[in-house]
Amino acid sequence: MRIHPFVMAFLGFWFLSWYGAVIPITLTGAMPNYMAALFVGMPMLMLMIFWVAFWSEANRSRSELTQIIQGQA
Repeated sequence: MRIHPFVMAFLGFWFLSWYGAVIPITLTGAMPNYMAALFVGMPMLMLMIFWVAFWSEANRSRSELTQIIQGQA
């Protein structure tokens, strides 16, 4: 199992758009430092959460399908 290429392309576009806006705002000093850390770190945290959720569900589905195919269900 793997993530669909369209989803990966969307995530790439989203990250480029997000950081393309946040980094210039941060570097110009238009945002307080504590808020800048939040806005820079939030997408990475969200990516990690969804990545762990996806792979845990993929592994669970794989084991269930294996049990069904082997007739252990």
